[in-house]
Amino acid sequence: MPTNMRRMTIIIPDEVEEQLDILKKEFYYAVSRSEMVRDLIGIGIQEKLCELDTGQNDQTQTAAIPRDISPIGMEIQ
Repeated sequence: MPTNMRRMTIIIPDEVEEQLDILKKEFYYAVSRSEMVRDLIGIGIQEKLCELDTGQNDQTQTAAIPRDISPIGMEIQ
């Protein structure tokens, strides 16, 4: 596991926890919950970066966002 990780704490609604439980059972049963959340965050980041690249966002972006971010490269069985 890479050592360049930071610990974060988030608060999620019950509905999101239920959705995460479904994803864990259906797609991420072979990995830890932390790995699942990192992967889902990576997927979301990539999706938003694609929106920026295609001009689908409605807000003006002022911060420079690196374009070389990629989702966690893990195998999910």
